[in-house]
This record gives sequence, structure tokens and C-alpha cells, in this order.
Amino acid sequence: TLASFSVYAHNDSLFVQLSLGFEKSEENSFYDKNCLSSSPAALYGCGVGVDGRQLGAYGDFRDSVSYEVSIGKQHSSVFSYAAVLSHKPNFQFSGSANFVGVSGDQPVSGDVSQTSFTIFGFFDMAEAFDLKMKSMSPYLGVGAGIAHTELSSLNFSFPSLAQPSYSNLPAGKSHCRQRLRQHRSPRCNPPR
Repeated sequence: TLASFSVYAHNDSLFVQLSLGFEKSEENSFYDKNCLSSSPAALYGCGVGVDGRQLGAYGDFRDSVSYEVSIGKQHSSVFSYAAVLSHKPNFQFSGSANFVGVSGDQPVSGDVSQTSFTIFGFFDMAEAFDLKMKSMSPYLGVGAGIAHTELSSLNFSFPSLAQPSYSNLPAGKSHCRQRLRQHRSPRCNPPR
């Protein structure tokens, strides 16, 4: 998350936080988990592409907006926990495929949305070990969650062919269960 704006409300032990964030994407890729698969058929196949990488599509999801609702409770002076629901609507994949036998650009694009639910637990080390710190409060946190990622379509275009060609793959969904670090996008196997 590059920037976020939050509204926070709390009483003695309960808190609610609403956040609006702006996220920057890292490089991502789509490829066949099993390049020899026939059911469903492999999309990219096996081998090395024109750029020396595994056959696939490489790019990023561009910058996007995220919404988050957090509800938490201070269980004791050293333990707290929080439930976080986050949603990233309408972020877009933009990249290039690396099929062999095709010269020039091979643009790939797709619209994606993601909703995740995560539970976090926190241990306040400053309180537990009576650490006197004015501007910092070290804590240990752990979280686990689930994410639902939906790719509305994946569009391929090959404008350099004598007859420009365009392909559109139907929607796909991916469910990921994994440990998550706060404010990081869950990494899922690509939808197939």
C-alpha cells in the first residue's frame, strides 16, 4: 500500500477502522501450472518464450484502490486481535505474452477483483516486557486468511500478424488459503 486514509473509532477494548488505500503492483505472471495438461487444455504450453522465460504472460496489475474494514478487540494488556475485510475492485492486468513464432508486441490485458478476510493476533512486547519507549511500541503479529480473486477475462492481441488476431478467455476464479502479511496482496496460482 503506497498511501492510505483511515477513520478510527474505539472504546476501552474495541476498535473499528475504515481505510481507503492506494496500492502499487509488482510484476506478476500467468503461466500453465501443468503445461502438458489436456483437461483443461494448457493455455501457453511448455517451453521457453521469445524473451527466454517460461511461456506465459508477464506484466503487472497497475495501481489500484483498496477498501478495508477492521474490527478488533484488546483482549488483555498484551494481547489483541483483529478481523479485516478488504476489497480491491477493478484493478487491471497489463502485460505481454511471449509466444514463439510471433514477432512484435503480444499485449495481454484483463480485469481483476479481489476480496479477502484475515484474522490477526498481536502481542505487545513493550507492555509485556515493560520496555520504556517514547515513540515506538514493538509488537509481534501473526495472521491467517482467505482470498477470493476473480479474473473477468484475459484478452490477447497479436497486432503484428498479417491478419491481426485477438483472443478472449472467459472468467476464472481462484481461492487462496495462506498466511498473509498485513497490507500485502495474496499471491495465488493464476486462474485457468
